[in-house]
Amino acid sequence: MSATQSPSGWVRFDTRVVVDQEATPDVVTYYEYSNGVQCSVRITDATTCGEFDVTVSHNTPWRYGVTVEFDGADMGDSVVVIGPGSETLSFVFDEDEFGGEITGRYYVTDATEWDYVPADLQVARPYGSNIGTAFREFTVNTDCAPNHNPGSPSVSVVQTCGEVELTFTNDVVLGYNEYATPASFSYTDADRIKRDVIVEPNGEPVVVTVSFPEDSGPQQVTYWEPTGDRDGTTLNVETNCKPDSVTVNFDLTGIPPTCSADGGLPGLPETEGYSLAWDREFDGPGTYTLTATADTGYVIEGQTSKDFTVEAATGYQNEDPEVACYVEPPTKDDLVTVVDGTFACNDTTVKTTTTTISYTFTFDSETGTYSAPIAGKPVVVEGVRDLKATERTVCSVPPVPPTLATTGLDTVTVGVMFGTIGILGLGIMVLAGAARLRRSRQEG
Repeated sequence: MSATQSPSGWVRFDTRVVVDQEATPDVVTYYEYSNGVQCSVRITDATTCGEFDVTVSHNTPWRYGVTVEFDGADMGDSVVVIGPGSETLSFVFDEDEFGGEITGRYYVTDATEWDYVPADLQVARPYGSNIGTAFREFTVNTDCAPNHNPGSPSVSVVQTCGEVELTFTNDVVLGYNEYATPASFSYTDADRIKRDVIVEPNGEPVVVTVSFPEDSGPQQVTYWEPTGDRDGTTLNVETNCKPDSVTVNFDLTGIPPTCSADGGLPGLPETEGYSLAWDREFDGPGTYTLTATADTGYVIEGQTSKDFTVEAATGYQNEDPEVACYVEPPTKDDLVTVVDGTFACNDTTVKTTTTTISYTFTFDSETGTYSAPIAGKPVVVEGVRDLKATERTVCSVPPVPPTLATTGLDTVTVGVMFGTIGILGLGIMVLAGAARLRRSRQEG
């Protein structure tokens, strides 16, 4: 304003020379006024289910306003406050409108002095414009009516012989604007009477035990869940719970060995109330353990295992004919050779050389067989035997030679004759001895 327009109470703080459109200079003096209250502009919003409010309030003499858009579309909804004051722009949505949720934003569309606008709404404002480009986003939930949450009602079952334990639970995790109700269960007791069970949301689980007497026959328990099959779930309950006693029959006989074959394990009989098993597969002679295991519903009284020994093949023997697996040894006559020495006429005995060869056999106790005859070392024995009558010879006796007186031969002639006779006799004896030797060898 010009100096002549200076208001009362205002303080001048600046003077400037300005030129109008006609190039006429003029002096402009600037004044300020303060009543002690700081200027402020407040733009606030409030969101409740199905509603959104935005309020513009300020204590300045200027104009301030905002525009609200939903899902990016300008719905033409604005509020402007001129001079000090406050105005609220409200939006109310129908239940589940826009699918239960709508997003929006608002920004300043009319501002005189931007210095007082909240900082987050004046960011990147175009120079000289009274419309801001910064905005605040919000979301409005239009699903406002309370929703029922059925929770997760469930039944857990622990079943043993003659007894069923049922645990009823109603776990619920509540979301926004949700509520839950008690869960209703049912079950049948030991008399097949249907009983109801109510469990509060997230309440203490209800535990029910249904028991049946021992050996009362096949029984049943049925239970129903809030969201389950209307026929319920039926459990079959066995009541024969105490095990029956059974004794194991270990009176089994294995296969005895033979001379050539190993023995064997006994066969396993059919059993009732228990089963039998060897500690390993059969692998020949040795000790094996047979163990009994009780079947379900049975208990073994007394011995539960026993050792059985499988003997190896006994083999053959050749020592005692009264004992099993005896194999009589074979025999073979000794080979005896007798050789005579030389003898002469008038001999009554002759020297002999006797050679004897005996035979033995080796015995295989596994197969029960003997080897071929095995010749032993020759045994030579020198001896003397009497000559048979047919073997004996008598030496020839020469005649007494006549005297020289009777023969009229001289001494020289007689000597020559006897000499000749002697030589002839010796030759005859040698020939006779050779003939006997040949005959002796032939007889031998």
